[in-house]
Amino acid sequence: LIEKIINNYMNDIDYKKSLDELIEEYKKIYPDAKISQHRIIWRYEVINKLYSYNSKNNDQKDLINYCIGIEIFKLYELVNNTKYSITMNKRNPKYISALYRMLNRNNDLAQMIEFLKNIDHPLFYSSICKLYNLAVKYDNKNVKEYMKMIKEAYSSRRDEVLYGLTLPFKKYIKK
Repeated sequence: LIEKIINNYMNDIDYKKSLDELIEEYKKIYPDAKISQHRIIWRYEVINKLYSYNSKNNDQKDLINYCIGIEIFKLYELVNNTKYSITMNKRNPKYISALYRMLNRNNDLAQMIEFLKNIDHPLFYSSICKLYNLAVKYDNKNVKEYMKMIKEAYSSRRDEVLYGLTLPFKKYIKK
C-alpha cells in the first residue's frame, strides 16, 4: 500500500484513498493506536492537516504538495524500517528554492537552520521572524510569503501544519 501511495503521489494521481486504506489496515493491526503513540498515525494526521490547508495561490499549493510528499516518504521509511533511496523527482517549489538561495547567500542565516528544524526550539519563532524581516528588507516575496504561512500556523497553534511546513528546513543542505 505504501508503494502504491508513493506511485500515485509521484504521478499526480489521487493518493489520499490509498493512504486512507493504509491507515485502516494499520488500525486493524493496532486497534488501540493513539495519535501521540504511533508515528504512522501522527504522520497521517500531518498529511491530512496539510491536505486540508486553505491555499491562497498555486505557489502555496505547490509548497503544501511538496511537504505532503516529504511526509509520505517518511511514512514509507516507518513502514519498511529503511531509508527511502529514490529522490522525490519533483522540483522544489518557488518558496523553498527562494529560501534555500537566501540561506546560501547569507552565512549567518544558514547557521540558524538548526533552530528551524525543531518547532519547539526556544529560538524557532524569533528565527522565523528574522527570516521574514530579511525577506521584506530584500524584497523577497517568496520567502516572505513562506514565512508568513509559518507564522500564521505558529500563532494559531496548528502544530501539525507548522511541522509539515517546516519539513523543508530539515532537507536543506548548505552549498
